[in-house]
Amino acid sequence: MSALAGKSTMDVQLIRPGDAVYRDAKLGYFTQYDAQRPSAIARVTTPADVQRCMEIARTEKSRITARCGGHSYPGYSTADGALVVDVRGLNRIDVRPDGTAEVGAGVLLMDLYIALANAGRMMPAGTCATVGVSGLTLGGGIGVTARQFGLTSDRLVSARIVTPDGVHRTVSAAEHFDLFWALRGGGGGNFGIVTSFVFRTEPARNLTTFTLVFPSASLPSLLSAWPDWQGHGAGRPHLDCRRWQRREPVRRGRRLFRRHAGEPEAVAGRPRSSRRIAADLPP
Repeated sequence: MSALAGKSTMDVQLIRPGDAVYRDAKLGYFTQYDAQRPSAIARVTTPADVQRCMEIARTEKSRITARCGGHSYPGYSTADGALVVDVRGLNRIDVRPDGTAEVGAGVLLMDLYIALANAGRMMPAGTCATVGVSGLTLGGGIGVTARQFGLTSDRLVSARIVTPDGVHRTVSAAEHFDLFWALRGGGGGNFGIVTSFVFRTEPARNLTTFTLVFPSASLPSLLSAWPDWQGHGAGRPHLDCRRWQRREPVRRGRRLFRRHAGEPEAVAGRPRSSRRIAADLPP
């Protein structure tokens, strides 16, 4: 990545092997990729910075990858020998009066949720506070309100992206539609580096959440009933089924996390709908 050396025209912090902060800067979220050694990490703050990084990677024929929250399960955001473009400096959020929100590619979900809540809005997205909005959206975006409001990518109105030729493009249903389709879960974000998104949001509403715990012995009947219940119509509340186990044998079990957007219906301290699901699932 020699071409990036001494480029004062680029307002970007470049971190390379040998720099004191490189060891920490190269890390993603998952420890299994800690041994990966990117050629450099570029911390960008403007779309022009991203264009410059793309130009250098193209000129030097080197790999280039983007990183926001760093939660890539396959480790794409910490690739060996690649120029990692850290987009977390692109973190502007603008919730507009028409209910759309322009969101920088470096925004993390907790910051997005706070900004939307402060404006009385919400949108379907993920459950982990430190996941980046870019990876979530480009991969589809499954979240706790998806059954009612769709995937995160379903809410995408348009995006700004730097394509491999270095052009900063706007894509939408009316402009570069094929690329717009690919950015909504169709290509895993492999067609360039997105710099911002525009989403449709919803008016904020109350959210009810609770947990049901089942003994380990109920696993076969639970796993049989759970997908059937999930398949009963759009708009029903979201349900996660997770297996968990602690060292103490008596603590083993299966846990169901359920979230519902709407007015809570409390009956003796429990949402009324929780009694319905408890009747549907095995004891």
